[in-house]
This record gives sequence, structure tokens and C-alpha cells, in this order.
Amino acid sequence: MVAIPFYLASVGLVVAGVLGFQSFWIWLVACFVALTSWIYFGSRALRPKNVHPDTPPYFFTEAEVQMVMRHPIYFSTPFSAKAFAGAISVMQLSALVAVVVLLFRTEWLAALVTAAVFPIGAFMQGFVNPGGLLGYHQARGGLRTQAQAQLTVIESANRKIIDARQAGRSANGTS
Repeated sequence: MVAIPFYLASVGLVVAGVLGFQSFWIWLVACFVALTSWIYFGSRALRPKNVHPDTPPYFFTEAEVQMVMRHPIYFSTPFSAKAFAGAISVMQLSALVAVVVLLFRTEWLAALVTAAVFPIGAFMQGFVNPGGLLGYHQARGGLRTQAQAQLTVIESANRKIIDARQAGRSANGTS
């Protein structure tokens, strides 16, 4: 739900740019900075404080602990992580259209600044939703062995989290 305003803002700003609003790219970049800041500081707040290998309730391996600590949004709220990754994708697409509009207007510096959304967005997508990014690399064949190993760790950690939560619910008598 938090990502929906970013979807709407990025699309609205591109429409404003196409219609002739002069400084739309500043607002687009500002919206992207706000989203990435929200994700970064949210992930710092969600990072578990005391997750250790082979301790209850999850009994993570060392590799799983590192993955959970590196991607706290993905493991604590996976649906939000996927929504944030989608919002970043929409912003990257909006930035692509904005760069074309800015180049057409011969605003070179604005186009260059707006184009910075692409590499930063790619990094943030991997930060927020590592499973989606690794699945993409595995399907393309680029980093097949590394992606497969990391996807195995992610799936194992997710399974342990789900099992521990279900065990906690059944112990409390809720379903």
C-alpha cells in the first residue's frame, strides 16, 4: 500500500513532462530519492537485532543469517518488498520516457541526472527483492551458479520463517 503513491506520482510526472511542464524531471528524481530513502531507512529499522546461526526459533545457517540481515524487508514483509520493486520499475520506466523528452528538448544535464535513476534503481531492486533479481539472472543464464546458490539460501530461509510462524500460531491455538 505504501508503494501506490509512488506509482501514481511517477506516471503523473511523466504525463506532465510530455504535456510541457518544464521542471517535471526534478520532481521525478525527488520522488525516486524519497522512495529509495524510505526503503533504505525502513530496512535499517526492520533489520533483526539478534539473529544467530543454529538458534531457535528459526535455526538458520550462517549463509541464511547473512541473507536475512542483508535483505530485512524481503524476509519480514515480502509483499511490500515486491511492491517496492514494482514501484522502482515504474520509476525507471518513467525516467526512460523523461530522458527521451529531455533529450528532445536538448536539456542535456537534466537528462543525465534523470538517467542516474537506472543504475541506482537496479541496485535498489536487488536490495529490496533479491529473489526476483536472482531469478531473472538465473533465467538469463548470466550468473547461473551463483544465482542458484543464493536462491537456494533464500528459499531455505523463507521456509524456516514460515514453519516457525506456523508453529507459533498452532502453539497459541490460532490458525
